[in-house]
Amino acid sequence: MSMPSAVRHINQTRVLRLLQAAGPLSRAEIARRLEIMRSTAGSLVVQLKDAGALRDVSGFGGDARERLVGRPGARVVVATPHYTDFSSFCDPTHRWHLNSFSLRYFGDDHAGFDYYSKVRFREISTRVTLLALWRYLGFELLVNAFPRFRRFWEFYLCYIIRGKAIEWELEIVK
Repeated sequence: MSMPSAVRHINQTRVLRLLQAAGPLSRAEIARRLEIMRSTAGSLVVQLKDAGALRDVSGFGGDARERLVGRPGARVVVATPHYTDFSSFCDPTHRWHLNSFSLRYFGDDHAGFDYYSKVRFREISTRVTLLALWRYLGFELLVNAFPRFRRFWEFYLCYIIRGKAIEWELEIVK
């Protein structure tokens, strides 16, 4: 890895960690907090968006609390690797081990675990991507079309039919 690409990689990692810790920020705020030039912050954000690691979200603004979460009606997209094992924690505090039901704690059906956040989301869609073989055989269609089948898959079939990624689209309800 050449020196400029190594520095770029380090700066991209810094941007992602900052956004993970602080929530949505403008490019100018990213530059200020990381003490880099605004043009550098802008190009890093563009590179991360092109790589699919970052997305712009609409509806953010208002006071500091709303900037971190968003206004009611704003849409948020969460994309993460899917850990194909139901014993991968449904608890959303385990950020590296999520399954398709991990974000249910932020909705109306929080299963009695409403202490994670006062913010409430309405699930617009959940999309699981499976490995290519299973996608071609139609399992991905079944997993995404029928929530009961997705639950069955995550309980019993996930050890054989491996998941790849999961993406939620959520609407902020508060």
